[in-house]
Amino acid sequence: MSTLQAITLDQVVDTDRYPLSDPGSTEARAVVARARRELAEVGCTVLPDFIRPELHEVLRQECAALAPHAYFDVETVNVYNIDVDTELPEDHPGRRTFERGNAFVARDRIPGGTLISRLHTHESFQRFVADCFGLPRLYELADPLSGRAWNTPGTSTPTSTRSAC
Repeated sequence: MSTLQAITLDQVVDTDRYPLSDPGSTEARAVVARARRELAEVGCTVLPDFIRPELHEVLRQECAALAPHAYFDVETVNVYNIDVDTELPEDHPGRRTFERGNAFVARDRIPGGTLISRLHTHESFQRFVADCFGLPRLYELADPLSGRAWNTPGTSTPTSTRSAC
């Protein structure tokens, strides 16, 4: 178990910038609106210092400890995510391939007391993520493997500490 058992959501998340416990506030609506806009425009949003900076090292250490439990795979893919053997014209960009590595840590390998697990199971965090994606609610899968499988894209080895779990 993590030493973070007594830490509250307000101690983990910068709730001044990201008021998860007050989703109807002007500040929360502005954060969600920005996230939705960025997700619609570029498919990604960044929440700078969402996790309080003093906990970044704790999160990194927990993720590094989980990394050896990851399933790691490297695939040869193309930007269209179609079979690399698909018949395409010689100059088609889909013929350009690259290797992509991914590591996945299954939920049953992530202790419930870890910062990342506690955050992902917190009702206010789940509501915030749902709001950012314009969903009425998030549901956790009951599957012990894929119920909370975090993707660590771009890692070169399953023990990379670049991942955010």
